[in-house]
Amino acid sequence: MENKIDTKNSALLQQDGLEQTSDLSTNPANDNNINIANNQENKNPCNVLNLKNFMQLDLPKPEMRLDPIIQAKSLTMLHAYRGVGKSFFAMSMAYAIATGSKFLRWQAPKPAKILYIDGEMQANLLQERFSKIIKNFNIKSDLLKNLYILSADLQGALSLNIGYSLIQNSIEDIINKENIKFVIFDNLSSLTTVDELDANEWIAIQEWLLYLRRQGVAVLLVHHSGKNGEQRGISKREDILDTVIKLEVPSKKNKGKEVEENELFGGRCRLKFEKNRNFDKKSVSNFNIDLVDTPDGGIAWVDTYAIIKTLHEQGASYREIAETTGISKSTIGNILNTEK
Repeated sequence: MENKIDTKNSALLQQDGLEQTSDLSTNPANDNNINIANNQENKNPCNVLNLKNFMQLDLPKPEMRLDPIIQAKSLTMLHAYRGVGKSFFAMSMAYAIATGSKFLRWQAPKPAKILYIDGEMQANLLQERFSKIIKNFNIKSDLLKNLYILSADLQGALSLNIGYSLIQNSIEDIINKENIKFVIFDNLSSLTTVDELDANEWIAIQEWLLYLRRQGVAVLLVHHSGKNGEQRGISKREDILDTVIKLEVPSKKNKGKEVEENELFGGRCRLKFEKNRNFDKKSVSNFNIDLVDTPDGGIAWVDTYAIIKTLHEQGASYREIAETTGISKSTIGNILNTEK
């Protein structure tokens, strides 16, 4: 994967906006001296432009992978407490992007090649889960070739530790060979051995993720939430991220203690955007989702509010909506009021 600068941009780099490029390594003869190298001598020059020439660069807007929340060259984290369904969420997202389909409120403009890296599940369970997801999409079978699976369970003694340069190079080879546009790492705890509380150990992985982004590859990191509800470990992980999505189980106070609220949303999640750089807040909102079993034996995340809203707009009473969805009348009122 190599960065390519078009002819127009190359010309701009040769104008007076390009300052002297420096190799900031120290001179062995004198630690106080800085060895200045010109562009020809420096294999990795730092290209510096003045603002006038920078604003003249022809910088195309990145393509959307899942409009509007995932775009090319974006880094995203999805986190949730164990057992909530974050892997089903990530797998459904991967399948939608690979097949150019809709997932919840978002649409993949066109099919794109995806690499799904699983470090935790047994391969047969991973296969079973994808089979349940497939049932909910009316997709031509040839598009299934767009979704590539790298399962740790099928690697024998090889560890899929993305902190190792060998694994990083192997993944890059797959990206180049198959023209991968989006990589999902599920999950950080099983694909790394770094101390979750040590910011310095995270740097090598962070630099690699930034490299992937510079090559136009979008990345989704699946991670666990801690007991405090935040992503587990250091907050430094979020510094480079464009988007952070949380699947939150609402809670309430019960005799002074906070407990999971299974009555309010029936076990459903609140999908929350904790951080975003790449899209307007007006174009997305937090909303309730529900992981449900479908009549054909599949499983799917559904937009709870969209279903209730549609039934409500069709004239159904709270009682009729409750009978259809299994959601209590008081909860239906809470959801409709919350989403206004």
